[in-house]
Amino acid sequence: AATGGAGGLTGPGWVIQLNGYHYHNSEKDRSNQTGEFVKNTLLKNLEEGTVKLPDGEGGKLIDVSIKDLAISHAWLVKDKKLEDEIIDPDAALLGASGAGGGNQFSREEFLPRPGGGEAFVPGQEAANSKLIKLRRYNFIVQFAWQPKTRAERAELATQRAEARRAAAEAKAAAEAAAAEAPPAN
Repeated sequence: AATGGAGGLTGPGWVIQLNGYHYHNSEKDRSNQTGEFVKNTLLKNLEEGTVKLPDGEGGKLIDVSIKDLAISHAWLVKDKKLEDEIIDPDAALLGASGAGGGNQFSREEFLPRPGGGEAFVPGQEAANSKLIKLRRYNFIVQFAWQPKTRAERAELATQRAEARRAAAEAKAAAEAAAAEAPPAN
């Protein structure tokens, strides 16, 4: 259970932790790489995204906001340094069929080619054109989840619709009153 307070949570729930990585670390666009890319994609979708669920009439699939699923307080827990990773794009297929090794290699090691062939030394990509050097960013994200039932989500949707309708009526009344008011001198 989370504790209350300014912006805090109360009641039962879960803290979900995602350990992941991405290769979206272009030398050309350093403004949207590493933790910034995680914030601009994963965290943004956990804040503003939707998923299709059978919450509509008769089980029809409709968009349900992540907020309505009671997922909140997403944050990047661990901001790690970029790591160089050498991969052989063909080795993934070999590894999947059981005919060869995997496709990942540690940085700064003398690396054998999967399935035999020439050895590879990092920094000599031109001599081994199939090998690719990527920049891998490892991260840890956590968020809170306090599960809501379909009925609870429907109630939230009804409350939001009523609030939007009341706001629209108040705006229309204010605009009508402003239109009828005599001009100020």
